[in-house]
Amino acid sequence: MAAFAVTTRTLPTRIEGLAVGIERLEELCPSGVVLEATSTQPLPDVAAAMEASGRPVLAVIGGLFGVADADPFAPLDAEDGRRAISGLRATVPGCARLSCERLVVPISSAPDAELPREQLADRLCRRLHGLVSAEPGLQYLLLASTESGSRFDPEVAGWVMDDLSHANVGVALDQLSVAGHEPWFAALGPRVGLVLLGAGLAARSLSASCGDRVPWAIRGPST
Repeated sequence: MAAFAVTTRTLPTRIEGLAVGIERLEELCPSGVVLEATSTQPLPDVAAAMEASGRPVLAVIGGLFGVADADPFAPLDAEDGRRAISGLRATVPGCARLSCERLVVPISSAPDAELPREQLADRLCRRLHGLVSAEPGLQYLLLASTESGSRFDPEVAGWVMDDLSHANVGVALDQLSVAGHEPWFAALGPRVGLVLLGAGLAARSLSASCGDRVPWAIRGPST
């Protein structure tokens, strides 16, 4: 079974800050930590907290050391999209400092309902091309929801990864229910690089079906 890990969203960190949240995660005795926050964090503080914990950083979600909570699926001329890529690019050196090999790229589940899916894929490819080419040693995981209705589905993800095949690009699954992951594994197989499991789900439910195939982490609700 894959090693047990937790994200820093599993315990409240909004008021105390991410470094304190990392200390609190020790109560759960995880084998690894996935870092995420609702705002930009100071890298020295986070690095010091992780070093004190003695736990590895399994992945970093979003622009943790740049701009957080921006959408790279936004229109090409939208400031939100440019901010998202800028934040992710600024986080790349932080991943190196933390000896982390995975950067998770949040993807909007319902961008531009009127735009054909092929154009959505093309938009994302053009926006991500420079980012994923800059650091070949880093794995970029596009964070996809397994819930029905998301326009970023296994087919669109496959198109994007095929276009960016020169880089190490895969997907991470944000799983809020036990069902939903199998179409992703069936379509993409080993290109699924991480599963984030909703805190309300039993860990054994995932490990029995896909937890032995990829790293996984328990993720708390958004705040």
